[in-house]
Order: sequence, then C-alpha cells, then structure tokens
Amino acid sequence: MSKDKEEGIKPFIMRSNSRNKQTEVALVAIYDFLTYLDMGEPVPVEEILERLTGKKYEDIDFYVKSMVVHAIKDYQDIVRVYEPLLRNWSWDRHNRVEQALLLLAYCRFLYDEEKPGKAVIISSSVDLAKKYLDGKDYAFVNAILDKALIDGQGL
Repeated sequence: MSKDKEEGIKPFIMRSNSRNKQTEVALVAIYDFLTYLDMGEPVPVEEILERLTGKKYEDIDFYVKSMVVHAIKDYQDIVRVYEPLLRNWSWDRHNRVEQALLLLAYCRFLYDEEKPGKAVIISSSVDLAKKYLDGKDYAFVNAILDKALIDGQGL
C-alpha cells in the first residue's frame, strides 16, 4: 500500500452522518481491530470508536457499532468463509485494508438492518478499495465478494 493511502486511512473524525461516512468509520475501526489482533493486544472498541468519531460511545450510530462488533465477534467464522476462495493465498497474506474491507462487507451483508443487497455492498466496497488500496486491487475485492456473498448463507 502506498504511503499516501496508508496515511489517508487513519485517523480522521467523522464529520458527517451519511451512511458512506459511517461505513468508512467502521472500516477504519475494523482495521484498528486487526492491528490490535496482530499485536496480540486487547481491543479497546469503545476507545477506537470514540477516537474516530469524536463522540462518546453511547452517542455513536448503531450501524457503526454493530458492524465493528460483529466483525470482531464473528472474525474467525468470516475468515473461514473467505479462505477457500483465496486460491493459494492465506488470509494472513492479504494486507489489513483488504481484510478490513472483506470483513466489513460480510458484516454488512449479514447484519445491516437496511439490507443493502449484494450489488450495493460490492459497489461500495470496490469504491473503498479504489480509495485505499493500490492499483487494481479493487478487482480482487470485487471478485472475492461476488463469490462470498451468497443469499441465504449465514455463518
């Protein structure tokens, strides 16, 4: 990942309550979760979300909290969904931004109360991939999500 893109993902304060901005906040929080996981440290969810949003935890939008908590709670199960689709690559070989995007997309597919649908989730995930990943990595995100997001499939 380019240095500009790495710096662009962290930190920022949520200035808008739009669903796109909330999704981006959830993405960064999941990225932070993965960082703590790699370090073997406990994940301070409330602290992460308060830092990213500039709000007290109880005032943070339910959608953001729900996506982050589900990504953490269901991490191993979601990884098991993706691993067979990665072809000769393990989950750990993918960078944290890709991992965070894939985790968030699966959580949106299963748990978003608005039920945005597979095409919408893939489209917004590809947009985020274009923003935060290098080159044509967005095509990988598109292909994996197309295979992984199957209606009626749960964890």
